[in-house]
Amino acid sequence: MVPGLVRFNVQIRLFYPYFLALIVLLPLVWYWVRYAPRRLSPVRQRLLIGLRVVVLFLIIAGLVRLSLTQAYQRANVVFLLDMSMSVTAAMRQRALEFIQAVTEEKRPEDGIGLVVFGADATLEQSVSKDFTLQEIASEVEGSATHVARAIQAGMASFPPDGARRLALLSDGNENVGSAAEAALIARSLGAEIYPLPLGQDAGGQEVRVEKLVVPRQVQAGAPYQVEAMVVSTVETTASLELFRGGAFAGRQEVTLTPGKNRVQFLQQTSDEGVHLYEVVVNSPQDTLLENNRFRGFTDVLGPPKMLMLYEESGPSTPLLEALQEQGLAVEARPWSTLPHTLSGYLEYDALIFDNVPGFGISVSQMEVLEQYVRDMGGGLLMLGGEKSFGAGGYYRTPIEKLLPVDMDIPTKMSIPSLSLVMVIDKSDSMGGSINNTSSPRNLDERTTKLEVAKIAAFSAMKLLNPFDQAGLLAFNADWEWTVPMSEAGKREQIAGRLSELTHGGGTDLYKGMQEGLRVLKDEKAVKKHLIALSDGLTAHMDFEALMQEAIHNNITVTTVALGKDADRTLMDAIAHWGQGRSYYTDDPLFIPRIFTAETILVSRGLIEEAPFQPALQTEHELLQGVNLAQAPPLHGYVVTYGKPAAELLLVTPKDDPLLAVQRYGLGRTAAFTADLGLRWGKDWARWERFPQFTAQLMRWIQRK
Repeated sequence: MVPGLVRFNVQIRLFYPYFLALIVLLPLVWYWVRYAPRRLSPVRQRLLIGLRVVVLFLIIAGLVRLSLTQAYQRANVVFLLDMSMSVTAAMRQRALEFIQAVTEEKRPEDGIGLVVFGADATLEQSVSKDFTLQEIASEVEGSATHVARAIQAGMASFPPDGARRLALLSDGNENVGSAAEAALIARSLGAEIYPLPLGQDAGGQEVRVEKLVVPRQVQAGAPYQVEAMVVSTVETTASLELFRGGAFAGRQEVTLTPGKNRVQFLQQTSDEGVHLYEVVVNSPQDTLLENNRFRGFTDVLGPPKMLMLYEESGPSTPLLEALQEQGLAVEARPWSTLPHTLSGYLEYDALIFDNVPGFGISVSQMEVLEQYVRDMGGGLLMLGGEKSFGAGGYYRTPIEKLLPVDMDIPTKMSIPSLSLVMVIDKSDSMGGSINNTSSPRNLDERTTKLEVAKIAAFSAMKLLNPFDQAGLLAFNADWEWTVPMSEAGKREQIAGRLSELTHGGGTDLYKGMQEGLRVLKDEKAVKKHLIALSDGLTAHMDFEALMQEAIHNNITVTTVALGKDADRTLMDAIAHWGQGRSYYTDDPLFIPRIFTAETILVSRGLIEEAPFQPALQTEHELLQGVNLAQAPPLHGYVVTYGKPAAELLLVTPKDDPLLAVQRYGLGRTAAFTADLGLRWGKDWARWERFPQFTAQLMRWIQRK
């Protein structure tokens, strides 16, 4: 008999419990002996106290009529007998002998029943006090071991009264259903379960497949693992064959050790729909063939859909072709078509920002994109370029928040000295309200374009080293130094001077730039840079000669054209001659972001252009099978700084991030600070592993 199948309860009964109050006399016994007139030795005192306490306790027990009774608890025991093919005849015979032994020892009040099971379960004999073990008459499907169904059948066979106990007689080779879940439900209904392992036959040699782990869903064309768990009682060789939909899908020749062995198959298919996998193991040292196979299903979904956003020069053709070659559906569109609402992202599993400038993306659009990644599990990959990361105006934006890298580099890095002059248009047109522009925000009507420009200038100065030199020159038909050249750290003084700047007058950009370049010429900084902003037309003077003089004096010039009335052709030309960058926006709210990005770019040296060999920092699943030791060099990247929670997979020789990834909410993001096109990544575009690398990267970040 298994301990616990039948229990006895001891009950204590008091007929006159109020006599228990006499227990208060026990301390009097001690006092009586301790202070008795006749002195006794300590030993005799303790002996006398003990005897009198016992006598008093017996008197009290007799008065209360203490009664001890043993109550028998009727038990209903249902045996769950495993009849699957993995249970040998000898094991089954031992189980039947055990059931017979329990039947003979049970009390007359006990009820016993029998459930037999394999792939299904059948009630062989109902619970009865007159149970007699008979020859098994039921036939069950023995190709599987479904313990959960046996537990469910056993629970259904219990009578309404009496304790409920299940005795599970099995070899434990469950290969369908969940016995653990069924057991939890049975226990919650008051049943107790007693597992009684049948074990293996002495000296038996057995190899069986315990389970086959197949992903529930996979993307068409994406590689995935199918894993077989093989259990062996001996060390032996074995051959495992995998079939998909009845067709051969792989073979593994392995050496099995006693216990559990994991065998993996790498699979890939482009056929959409549900696929049935079956694994079969064959070994020379095996007894039962019935437990040598296992099945599993996977649902192959259509190819993931990606949205690639690119700047006006066009998408990275090598990247686009590589992803399409690997079976990914990619839609390429100009960055200006970035969705404004969450519904615009629903059809895409991931986004690619291919050198996309952040200047034209509103804060509300960025917040929607952040929500897409955080709450909907979407993916985002940002690629490097001269208009990307910190160089693209993403510093301190919602998009920087969700990426694995920071856009500003740490102040501990060595930064060359800089002298910066901002030449700002203060003509009448700059007094116009920003609400009269295409700005999506309804701000205070008193907020003018010049006010936003002053905010931009102050934000840029705050990013400089406190000992860098900065100045602001405002121009209309003439010019004036609103903030003369001074140390950028004198922020209170700079803010006070900026507050005094007002609009009015015409527009003469040439005079303002000429004065700004004159002052910069005499500066001793390593870098000298001028940023010019204007929203209107100006007289066409000899700007090319002026820029040649600037270059001669080691001064670079960047221009910002604001609004539809700006002379974009001239501003572009000035930036080209001045070896700087040309920006355009028709929304004044983007001016601070442009000034910030340009200041970081100039002061920090964000662009590194030189051939380098990427270095592996951290092993990762998305790099599986990609031999980076054979990767060709890259030719440039944008300097960023890895976040603490990010995983840095690839780095540059200066230990700057090249490839970093992180999880953000339900989604995943990645930053590749070089490009994957024909500039910095031109050699990678011809690398044989390039399609595999890009596809695995996108599949890792895509919505799961």
